[in-house]
Amino acid sequence: MRYAFKQFVINPIEPVKQAGHIQQVDPVSEVHDDLHARVLMLDDNDRIFIHVSCDLLGIRYDFEKQLEEKL
Repeated sequence: MRYAFKQFVINPIEPVKQAGHIQQVDPVSEVHDDLHARVLMLDDNDRIFIHVSCDLLGIRYDFEKQLEEKL
């Protein structure tokens, strides 16, 4: 069996509104702690399993489709 793990920093490039903070009306442009995406791949020569975990509450549908096509 083979495996691989990779972690990427996914901080927003431009200001974004915070999710879960209804009183926050202005977009935030500073990041206190880095946000990450983590990818785990397992390969047993018959099947490949890929697990993607992101420090986000949601992913845009168009990004999800792009990711599916590339994987």
